Amino acid sequence: MSLPPIPLEICSRIVDEVDDEDKGTICALSLSCKWIHCEAEKILYRSMTHSDARKHVSFLAKIIRDPRRAQFVRKYSSYGLVVFQREPLWALTLRGLPAMVNLKEFTFRAFSGTHVANLLQNCTFQLDKLHWHNSSFIDENLELAHFLVKQRNLRHFGLRFNPTFNFPPKACPNLESFEGNWRTLTTIFPGRNITRLTWSEVANTPSWTSYFPPISEHCRHLQNLTWLVFGGWLPRPQLKLIIDNLHALRFLGLAGCHDGELELFPKLPKLTHLAITFYWSTSESPIRDAKERADIVSELFSKCLRLEIVDIGHEKSKDAPNLAVYQRWIQNVLQKEVVPEAQVLSGWEDPAIEAEPSFCPPWPNS
Repeated sequence: MSLPPIPLEICSRIVDEVDDEDKGTICALSLSCKWIHCEAEKILYRSMTHSDARKHVSFLAKIIRDPRRAQFVRKYSSYGLVVFQREPLWALTLRGLPAMVNLKEFTFRAFSGTHVANLLQNCTFQLDKLHWHNSSFIDENLELAHFLVKQRNLRHFGLRFNPTFNFPPKACPNLESFEGNWRTLTTIFPGRNITRLTWSEVANTPSWTSYFPPISEHCRHLQNLTWLVFGGWLPRPQLKLIIDNLHALRFLGLAGCHDGELELFPKLPKLTHLAITFYWSTSESPIRDAKERADIVSELFSKCLRLEIVDIGHEKSKDAPNLAVYQRWIQNVLQKEVVPEAQVLSGWEDPAIEAEPSFCPPWPNS
């Protein structure tokens, strides 16, 4: 191979200046010359999070054809696209996923949550983050547990729609963050330093005081939490059941607000940021009256000595129900503009798939 017209370090810098999501520019660069093409491919195949199954078919086919490309993949998200044994995506995923030997972030849910954990059998990658959103099957739980035992570097594990999973005792010793339900978190906390928790139930529990495993017997595992999102689609326990164990908490995202809970926040001595969010399944503001909202916030700042930011759900978009905006107070001063939910929960790495850009060029044929 002849020498490149410009040094390879400069080729790399040129490509690094382009946003990873700007596929059009990256594709154009990859076609400019063979040296820049090599650098551009590293960016082009670094991440795949689109919601279009056809793009996944193209992407997977190309990394299977050229395993060198598969080594570039660091982030892969397939949400509600794969159907068990339905071609071509099933076979391509079965072959393509193990080829991503350097994968670090993986989000997956099969269509309707069907049993597909055998996709993980031949995978050797060591993940930093795993979001597994499939429904519960006994055999899938065993396969998932077997996979997790091998994940030595996993720092975040998100588990949705699975009320029966028991986390393997010796798996993932470096886990820092968990998203899931009460039953699973009681098996995941012992022996690990979990500091971030998104607690969301997958089954309606009528009486939390009699829930198994009992909350009162496991609350001690919450004492290291500095960050908590509490609640989701379904009713959550009352905050009073756990608040005495949240002394280290700095951020609290609370879904809705039960009677008497506003009086509990001063019991969180390190709380600096409070967000009272929507229940995910409703569009009604947790505190509807604007004057009442302002009075409540003023009282919170007077009683919570370290509190710096309060966000309260304001409204959801009629056109896009999943998009919500919040009113924000900083040091008891209402900000003029409402704040998007992504900014409110900026530390919350949402496992849902990323929004697809309005334009995405085809993957290069070379």
